[in-house]
Amino acid sequence: MIDFPIQENHWPRKLEVYGWLSLDRRGCWLIKGNKVRNAKLTKFISANYYVDINGRYFFQNGPQRVFVSIDLAPYIVNVMGNNPLELVTHNGIRVEVIDQAWFDKRMNLFICWDNVIGAINDRDNPYLFEYLVDKNNSRISSKDSIDPWFGSSGHPNAEIFLNHNGRKTKIITTLKMTHLSKLFEANPKPIAKKRT
Repeated sequence: MIDFPIQENHWPRKLEVYGWLSLDRRGCWLIKGNKVRNAKLTKFISANYYVDINGRYFFQNGPQRVFVSIDLAPYIVNVMGNNPLELVTHNGIRVEVIDQAWFDKRMNLFICWDNVIGAINDRDNPYLFEYLVDKNNSRISSKDSIDPWFGSSGHPNAEIFLNHNGRKTKIITTLKMTHLSKLFEANPKPIAKKRT
């Protein structure tokens, strides 16, 4: 078990900790709302990040489980190289084969691989959008915007695909993603169970 001094607070001494640790939409760890700036702690949390059978993501700290509140998705995916497109999660997992991809209503791009769900870091969208193609494999985007490809409803006007590792994955809308909630939204903000 590791004990890092965090401002005036100290790491909780409970086996299950709730409301302490969160993952923001850019893949940064936050403790009690403050960004973790200690590189060793960031690396330690990232290396010990898991999910339980109830869909609760947690940091395993020795015998202690520190449950994580998720802001957008349990994994934030960064573009680490763009020739070819290389995708790596906030905690160092390489995305090899994308099974599904979709935009939500706010134009966040989500991907699913190996039964894991992640959201593309929005700062990397300009690089990722370079790999969006139509059904004829023609690039549909520049680094500036893909807005012309979407109607007023926020849904694509035509079929859009993401080219990654020599494979085209059709991007669908959240309305067609009926199993999205089963992937992680079952418990994005775990809370302690009330004892009776």
